[in-house]
Amino acid sequence: MPRPYCSRHRVAETSGATAGAVRGIVMSGWRPSSTPTQPDPRLGHPTGSCCRDDRLIRPRPEIRVILAQRTIANFGQNADDIGDRSCRPAQIAAEWTGGGQPVVFLHAAVADRRMWHHQLAALASGYHVIAFDRRGFGEAPAVDEAYSQTADSFAVLDHLVEGGRPVVLVGRSQGGHIAIDAALASPDRVAGLVLIAPSVSGAPSATPHEAVRRLLDAIDRAEKSGDLDQVNRLEAALWLDGPLADQGRVKEPARELFLAMNGIALAAPVIGRVQQPALAWDQLDQIAGPVRVLCGDLDVPHIRKRCRQLAVALPDARLEILPGVAHLPSLENPDLLTAHLLDLLADCLRA
Repeated sequence: MPRPYCSRHRVAETSGATAGAVRGIVMSGWRPSSTPTQPDPRLGHPTGSCCRDDRLIRPRPEIRVILAQRTIANFGQNADDIGDRSCRPAQIAAEWTGGGQPVVFLHAAVADRRMWHHQLAALASGYHVIAFDRRGFGEAPAVDEAYSQTADSFAVLDHLVEGGRPVVLVGRSQGGHIAIDAALASPDRVAGLVLIAPSVSGAPSATPHEAVRRLLDAIDRAEKSGDLDQVNRLEAALWLDGPLADQGRVKEPARELFLAMNGIALAAPVIGRVQQPALAWDQLDQIAGPVRVLCGDLDVPHIRKRCRQLAVALPDARLEILPGVAHLPSLENPDLLTAHLLDLLADCLRA
């Protein structure tokens, strides 16, 4: 059954929380292709993937990792899970390339790791870049269990980052929410944050602009009628074009990719229970590391306001406004975002 999707929760991307125990992850090496392997719900893993128990390591006490020859890994909570294909462990598809300082990209709730492909390719010459699909997005099917977005993220790092080296987290929207929670949970593992219009749990409430409210009402009507294609198109207007801009402003191929990524998320079954961490807003003063906040000048108005508030609340933060883009600059103007990221990463690592 498709997800009875709540768009208002995403606009409040604004508040959603994420946080539990990792049952499993599937990971694949760098692939520049923009076409994902579609999850096969009958198998519980992306079509065409395989897992063979070639080598066993223990990066964390509560997680076992099985590596296969094709750099695909399964993470299982219990020894009994290993080799038991009926347990349908959770799977997270990841890709990585380059070397040097690790930089981890966390995608928005209307996308998957493909939103970062331009940045991965551009930064690989100087950084060890990593991106992955969270549960229910892209190639990562949802699993019916309680879990933590933060713990899933750290499990990926356990596998891909040698020696527990601190990473820079680049988070877009809900991905920024997870980056903030990760920095609060394990500050020793986070060297810095680049937050692109992030949601933050516990942030001050906001009243949506009338243009945003009209789009939300239209999305609600499409949801109630079961028209997920229309929901997808309207969400492209809200997040890709920007609520105060002309619908259809952003053209192909960015629009096609948005609709493909968000279409997977909209159709994903509603299973799994995200464990909520403590609200982050009142703990922002505990994030001592460098934070750079980015926001497009065509983004949702109350999100732009929150970014200004966030930059003030964090001890070592700076806000930059990106001209001519809305909520997803990595799609509509990837060169602009990449240029800013190169400067911001260097700045974070000097701090």
